[in-house]
Amino acid sequence: MSHDGIRPSLNTAGARDATERPAAEVDDDFAGEEIARSHRLRLRGLRYADIPELSRLYACTTMQSMPGETPTRFIEVAAQVARINRGYAESPGLGVWRADTLDGQFLGTFSLLPVADSDDVQVSVRLMPAMWGRWYAIEGGHLVCQRAFEVMRLTKLLGYCHRDLLPGHRVLTRFGFRDMGAEGDPSGLIHRYELDAVDWREARRLHT
Repeated sequence: MSHDGIRPSLNTAGARDATERPAAEVDDDFAGEEIARSHRLRLRGLRYADIPELSRLYACTTMQSMPGETPTRFIEVAAQVARINRGYAESPGLGVWRADTLDGQFLGTFSLLPVADSDDVQVSVRLMPAMWGRWYAIEGGHLVCQRAFEVMRLTKLLGYCHRDLLPGHRVLTRFGFRDMGAEGDPSGLIHRYELDAVDWREARRLHT
């Protein structure tokens, strides 16, 4: 469940002009609108003010399914934030969102992103190492799956996971994703997972 998707399709052009100054000096920052919350965490849009924490997230070993884009320089992360905010408008319902506890502790990011050259969407998560094993991936994953299936009315979601990343496999399996094997990956290292909306709703019904 990588942060930027296996083949992200959001455009990166035009971000540089808005990202030359340090985050604290950017006076036209993005709104960072909240899009969902649970009893322990909330998800909101990315802002330039998030750059220091995003840089730390990308610099450390994070819980993710496969290597994704991991910029750490200010200008690179700022360009990514600008690109993602354009994506909120260009692809309503999709994006990358910052996750925090309700008292403001940074957890990582969750996302729904298009897979390039297809109509598919994949779910992904990156967490700070200190947040592993505390069920935040499950809780945030429920929020983005709910957004995908109940708000966007998608019929299925994809997930990608390196075959040796056991935490990623466990999270995907818990949500009911089916392991489709190393589809489309000649190396055989990256497994494709699929979750149908019907199966997700039935699982929700049985657990409520």
